[in-house]
Amino acid sequence: MGNTKLTKFGGFSILMIAYVWVFVASAVSPALGSMAQDFPGVSTLKLQLVSVSPFVTSIIFSVAAGILAKRYDKKSIVLGGLVIYGVTGMLPYWATTIDQIILLRLLTGIGVGLILPLPNSIIAEHYDGEPRKKMLGWATALANVANVINSVLIGFLLMLGWRYCFLAFAIVLVIAVINLFGLPKSPPQKQAAENTQAGAGCSSSRIPQIVYLLAFYMMMNWAILQLNILNMAVLILSENLGAPWMIGLAIAIPGLGCIFSGALFPQVFKRVKNYLAFAGLLLFTLGSVTLYYTHSFSTLLAANFLEGIGSGLLVPYLFYVTSTKVDARQYDLSFGIVSGAMHLGILFSPFLQVGIAMLGNTESLSYLYLVTTIALAIATVISFVYERVNSRQQVEETVP
Repeated sequence: MGNTKLTKFGGFSILMIAYVWVFVASAVSPALGSMAQDFPGVSTLKLQLVSVSPFVTSIIFSVAAGILAKRYDKKSIVLGGLVIYGVTGMLPYWATTIDQIILLRLLTGIGVGLILPLPNSIIAEHYDGEPRKKMLGWATALANVANVINSVLIGFLLMLGWRYCFLAFAIVLVIAVINLFGLPKSPPQKQAAENTQAGAGCSSSRIPQIVYLLAFYMMMNWAILQLNILNMAVLILSENLGAPWMIGLAIAIPGLGCIFSGALFPQVFKRVKNYLAFAGLLLFTLGSVTLYYTHSFSTLLAANFLEGIGSGLLVPYLFYVTSTKVDARQYDLSFGIVSGAMHLGILFSPFLQVGIAMLGNTESLSYLYLVTTIALAIATVISFVYERVNSRQQVEETVP
């Protein structure tokens, strides 16, 4: 499907959904310290659940959104998800216990999951070729722009109290209004088309195995990037790399790298073509190497920026490959699986760190960064060799 049927406002509306992809965590995590003071005696685990609990339900409902899109208009699903997201996101402002907040955050995750995969699915339906790459890149960039803006906004709201951070979810309802008027209708593919393909001996209902492989890559990309973010405060303070106020700046830098590479994704893809995964992994690895050897705040920022650029190239690339490897009738569920892997990676990250620590019998950050650097380096080499072999096979097939 071409992009001629969409107005600029329609494209803008699609991208605005991506603005709140990861807003659910970035808007609340900075408030956990203040919440701990208001709820003395509450365990650290429960406080962490306030931040990550939405991801539990978002992963489930991301896949559910793909299933629902086979029967209902994606615009209706998006609007319903945004309303659930915005309303339940604000309700903790009036909560009186941590348990109430966690319950409401689980409900918020339902809304997040319903909207998570659909922008990419709608982009794949309405855009082809270069316009598709551009939109997927901008969606990734805008999601990270939101993180940077949120860091500033939440900082000001925290001056009023942690409860005001939840009122920031009103922005989700504003985006719902924008999409009410701007988001194009995306009805489910006609069953007749499926019957035609089934009659030809093909199955359109089975998701290709490569989708699950792409989801695994997406999960590991976010898990490794999250390892850096989770340990940023400890690294800066334990190694005396900077003052406490510098932690927020350091955490924002990977997002800036993602914005940079996401915006330039089509141009980079045009130059490196199938070697884009290799390029993204190489930059990610260079960032991890720099992080391992860092002894100053400036090199830490450089490491974070390189990791952000690498990750920012991989995310839209994985979405683009997903759109090219599945049939149009499989877009919704396929994007639901790959998109859900983003949040699965964030959830998996702390467990990955525990596993690495058990493997080496040490909780040293230096060891953690060494292991992730080696893993990234191996992935980079494998990616390069795969593309070289694949390119040679394609050349041999074209030679008469």
